[in-house]
Amino acid sequence: MAQVTIYGGAGSIGGNKIHIREGSSGLFLDFGIDFSMYSRFYGDFLTPRSGRGIYDYLHLGLLPPIANYRSDLTPPDLTLKGMPQIPVDALLLSHAHMDHVGLAGMLDTTIPLIASGTTLGLIKAMQDSGPARIGSDPIYTKERTPHDERTLVAGRKAAIGRDLIVTDDITDSFRSLISTIPQGKGARINASVSLFHESNFPFSIESYPVDHSIPGATAFLLGGDLSIAYTGDIRTHGRENAATSRFVDAARDTGTLIIEGTRLLREEDHSSPEVSEEEVAVNCREAVAEEEGLVIADFSPRNIERLMIFQEIADTCGRQLVVTAKDAYLLQAMAACGHPHLLPSLLMYGGFTDPRIPGWKKGLSDQIIPVSSDEVKRDPGSYILCFSLYDLVALPDIAPEGGTYISSTCEAFNEEMALDTARLVEWLDRFGICCHGLSGRSPEAVGFHASGHASPQDLEAIVDRIDPDLIIPVHTTAPEWYSRRWEQVVIPQTGEEITC
Repeated sequence: MAQVTIYGGAGSIGGNKIHIREGSSGLFLDFGIDFSMYSRFYGDFLTPRSGRGIYDYLHLGLLPPIANYRSDLTPPDLTLKGMPQIPVDALLLSHAHMDHVGLAGMLDTTIPLIASGTTLGLIKAMQDSGPARIGSDPIYTKERTPHDERTLVAGRKAAIGRDLIVTDDITDSFRSLISTIPQGKGARINASVSLFHESNFPFSIESYPVDHSIPGATAFLLGGDLSIAYTGDIRTHGRENAATSRFVDAARDTGTLIIEGTRLLREEDHSSPEVSEEEVAVNCREAVAEEEGLVIADFSPRNIERLMIFQEIADTCGRQLVVTAKDAYLLQAMAACGHPHLLPSLLMYGGFTDPRIPGWKKGLSDQIIPVSSDEVKRDPGSYILCFSLYDLVALPDIAPEGGTYISSTCEAFNEEMALDTARLVEWLDRFGICCHGLSGRSPEAVGFHASGHASPQDLEAIVDRIDPDLIIPVHTTAPEWYSRRWEQVVIPQTGEEITC
């Protein structure tokens, strides 16, 4: 018999931390940030204290009360006595979104990561190019040391790496990406990278690529006596829908199905027809073709499928796609993981003139051609800028006289996102830019974004095809949707053990 404990993701969207135990062996499925809980305490200018390690996270319930954390993140005045040291032989990561991987860096560095090469490569690139925050360093880290009885500081020793186990292929370019620290002037990471089928692991695990809004997304089947299927985040209406179908076929008659339900509370998702990525491509292409001036495309970070759609649109409409430096670095990492090399056909906004240029940016390929604000200003109709709200600070330099903004991302679903949308509207109005895909702002609000998650109808079809003995819904605020349709449902409670 196996025990499943949902430490995160029960009754919430994201923050999955799912522990599977069989005898003296165990593993985690994902270890992400619950942003809904995080935002109750923190915001843009209010963040956990870096010098306190895991202290704030534990006291606020952002981390589960276990003792499997890095000792160098445990300040001297924090005791983990009384918290269980649960068996964790590995952490399986379904994909590289922060609500699934964002707290992985907190776990003891002896715990290896198991994921697709693309997922590990993206996590590494995000760590390289992102801010240095507690827990945001799952691939490599500089151990902290006590400064006094309460505070931790970064040590001076070389960074240490975490062992990585790859579920698919390992190329030389992937090894180079994983093993090099750009901020360390070419310093190497002292960790092993191995293929899963070569590792000695106490569980039988099969990995299956699935359709989601980020490359490398994976579902897992835990075999042997366990018979557990975990979907991670999944959909059936993207360009990789056949991969999802293969996973569902492989998972048929599984004992326990741990399945997401992100879209179950949205009324329109129960009644409106599904928007596919192909429909998004058609609608966005029409909007770009109608615009003679500047076009700005806003889509979720790391949504490479959407980026490729806009690359195709740029080619068709005689424009060039312009990405930010961080996006260029992620694309370079993806090329190292075996994905299409898009960089030669893209431009990068800005350049390399800042004397404080970070190490990761210095490592960008010579194939990446920078484009300046003056160039965009002179001929705005020749470009599509891949900008988010936070990149619009460049608009005063470009000074567009009108243009088109395409919102190809999800609608605001909390107060903070609604405030961001209000700011976005102010920016667009200031420069006379019309918009498509922004709810409440344009008549064409639907059809410019395809969700990264399965619709209720598709989830029902997935469950019926798999026909599990037990269903455990996670990553949803409406778990009762499952219990209304199937008898064999256990609605999980955070920290409670389920025997299966």
